[in-house]
Amino acid sequence: MAKKLVAMFVMCMIVAAAMQLPIVDAKVSPDVYKNCFTGCKKECMDGGRSSSDCEMKCDQDCALKEAETNMGLEVSH
Repeated sequence: MAKKLVAMFVMCMIVAAAMQLPIVDAKVSPDVYKNCFTGCKKECMDGGRSSSDCEMKCDQDCALKEAETNMGLEVSH
């Protein structure tokens, strides 16, 4: 009986702690990736690289840029 009471107390503490966690206010910008990718791919292909090479490079770069914008973070490149 005592173990059940302690377990219930611990569960209540976990729920109470979870309710106190701050919620991050993310700034979602849906056009960041699209605008970045379009410009990046054009510049890359104008530089003489292949289409698939540019797609992989720009996808990675623009996904990081989008994540930085949405999370309000700056990640060193």
